[in-house]
Parts: sequence; C-alpha cells; structure tokens
Amino acid sequence: MHRTIIRVLGAALVLAFCGTASAQDQPAPSSSAHTTFGGWLHAVGSHAAQVGKQIVGGHGVSNAGAPGAGGGPLYQPENGAGSFRGLFASQSHDLAKQGRLQWPRAALTFETYGVHQDCWTVRATIWTNATTSTVETFQTCLDAPLTHTDDTGQATTTTRNVAFFSKLLNAQVMYGRPTTGALRTTGPNPPRSLFNVDVPTDLYERVNQAVINAAWVSGFYGQSDEAYTSIFYDDRLWIAGFNPQGNRG
Repeated sequence: MHRTIIRVLGAALVLAFCGTASAQDQPAPSSSAHTTFGGWLHAVGSHAAQVGKQIVGGHGVSNAGAPGAGGGPLYQPENGAGSFRGLFASQSHDLAKQGRLQWPRAALTFETYGVHQDCWTVRATIWTNATTSTVETFQTCLDAPLTHTDDTGQATTTTRNVAFFSKLLNAQVMYGRPTTGALRTTGPNPPRSLFNVDVPTDLYERVNQAVINAAWVSGFYGQSDEAYTSIFYDDRLWIAGFNPQGNRG
C-alpha cells in the first residue's frame, strides 16, 4: 500500500512539473523566479494532496477502519425506544447456541437500501419473549467506522475483521433449535440461515456491511468473538427481509 502511494505521488510530481513547464512556454506577465518557483510548489502540493485523498480515504475508497471515516452515523435511531444499541452486550454466545439463553432476539428488515445508498434505514423487531415484541427504526451509514469506548473512557475504532465476518454472515442455527426453515420472518423464530440472503452480488456486499454495523451496535459482535470457527452461531439476530418498495438504487 505504501509503495503504491509513493509511486502515485511520484507520478503526480512529474505531471505537475510537466504542466508547469508547458505553461511557462507561453507568454506570461513578468514575475520573479521566486514567485514562479513558489507557484510550481503550490501546484505540485495541491495535485499530490488530491491524489493522496483518493488513495487513503476519498470518495469511493473504503476507509471504514480509520477514525472519522464515513459520511454519516453508525447508528441513528429514528423511532422507537433506542433499545437496539447494546441489546446483546456482554451476553454469552455459547449459552445461546445451547438454547440456554433465548432472549432477547432481533429481526432486521431493510426499509430503504440500495447499492449506491451510503446510509440505509433498518427496522429491528425486538423480542423479549415468545409473545412480546417492540419495533425500532434506525439509520446506519455503511462506511461508518466501528467505534467503542475503551476502559479508559476514550472512543476508539476497531478494524473490520474480514475473516470473522465471512463466518458470521454464513452462520446457521444449531441443529435441533426451532427455525422457520428457508422462510424469513420478523420472528420470534429465526430462519435456518441467519444472514445469507439471495440478492444480486453488488447488493449483497452492501447488505453485509449493514449487518456488520447492526451486529456491532447491538453488541451481537465484539472483538472477543473473532476466535469462533464454527458455522453454528448465536441465532438471536437475523435478516427478516427487505421492503419491496425500499430499493433506492
């Protein structure tokens, strides 16, 4: 990555020099050598800065792991009690897989979404038992950094672990646990495959980002979970579906 940045910045210097030299071949108002050289340095600096932005975090480049990256919030409640944040925090995934921790549960319905939409609207149906549920709607911006407060009280950013997320997004319910099979519903029982939905490839990648954000916000996923290797996982969070009128392209 660093070598790529150096090569591109080097190219930027050459282009800026050539452009300045070409401009100096044309008649121009009289100016001192100091002013001309200063203008050349300014042109080089501006061009290099623009290239640098494009490489390390400009528009269209994933920079979700860096502090301040992303153009919007990781979690912004729109209506409901705001209870989705931290819903599963500090709870044991092992107990949940064994059926000894069944509640709460949450089913995610994507209300507004799209390949080119930076921020999606998500409806979470939250179950506190088999017959009682509440609904919360929130917005999540897909490239927002995963932030948390550490033991010193400081806000820090966590790098997205691609290998773990691949396992999480292919997670299934443990054999013998009640499911709705291939049918996705808002609950109270999950489908067999929690997050693996049948959508176009480019949209699927964006769905993955939305799920990761929701899992992080709710405490369903934490850094300590990255050691899990089984496809069988805590089945208390899943994708319920998509609003058919919600695709914004």
